[in-house]
This record gives sequence, structure tokens and C-alpha cells, in this order.
Amino acid sequence: MISNPSAQENLIKEFDDKLNGIEPNIDDLKNLEYLDACIQESMRLEPPVVRIERRTASKCKLGNIIVPKGTSINIPVKTVHRDRDNFENPDEFKPERFLSENLKKIKPGTYLSFADGPRNCVGMRFALIEMKLCLAKLFQNYRFVKCSETVVSFDFQFFILSLFLLIFELCQIFFSLLSTIAVKL
Repeated sequence: MISNPSAQENLIKEFDDKLNGIEPNIDDLKNLEYLDACIQESMRLEPPVVRIERRTASKCKLGNIIVPKGTSINIPVKTVHRDRDNFENPDEFKPERFLSENLKKIKPGTYLSFADGPRNCVGMRFALIEMKLCLAKLFQNYRFVKCSETVVSFDFQFFILSLFLLIFELCQIFFSLLSTIAVKL
């Protein structure tokens, strides 16, 4: 957000208008469209997964290539997200791509941050809720600005490792809650 102050201001305005200074709950998150758009756009630019792998269930044809049954297909997510055929100005941070009025412009199968189809990420909703609650709390209380010591770069490997560890911890919490609920039943 420090590289896009107008997006940060739009996000803060949404929090001010829709939350009026109160701490959001899960129901409030449905009304935070710009926050959702910022998260989706951030994950488009730096997807949480490097690739998606699928295995063909039957012989199929991709263009002029015949793919035998059982072949592993690897989809490089960041490459799909940064393809100019899929997104206009793909290297720019534009949360507006993911606002409701623009969603029809996104080609099916070109936004893969949580994979796509029936085998998408089982923890997607939980992860999005956690991100939204954390970001809402942060941006309700803080503004982020560049200073002379700010380095705008990105260590992708560190990000993936951090994300993996976060997801691992969240899964442990989730399964712990599930086992608690199952014991009560």
C-alpha cells in the first residue's frame, strides 16, 4: 500500500464509511468490497502458490497437442496472472479489476490464487476472513507511508515460506477447533 497511496486512502475511506470506527466482525466483511478487491489484486500480483498441478483423467487435446491420460499438468500461477492476454497492464496494482462491476472482464480460469474449480483451496474462505480482519484492524489504526529508508522490493521466497508457516499454523488451529466440536457432538 505504500507504493499506492490512493488505494490506501480508498481503503481507509471504506473502513471509515462502513465501519464507523468499530472493530469489524465476520458479517461486516461482506460490505467491504474495496478491501476484498485489494486482497485479490495483491494475490494476483504475488500469488500464494507458485504452481498448480493436475493430472489428466482421460486423454485430451490442448491446442495441437494430444495429452495422454495420467499426464501431470503444471500451471505456473504467476505467469498466468501476469499475462497481458489475461489482465490489462498486468504489472500494475489496480484493485478496481476486482470490483463487482469489473469482474465480468476477468476471463474464467485466469485468476488462480486459490486454484480454480472443484479442487480449489479448502481453506480459502478461512484465509480470506483472517486476512480481511487483520487488514481492517491495521488500517483502522495506522497509515503506511514511505520514508527515506523504505526499500520497495519483494523477497518472494521469504513470502512463500512465511505464508506456508502461517497457513500451517491456521490449519492446526482449524483442526483443533474441529476436533473440539467433534468431541462435543
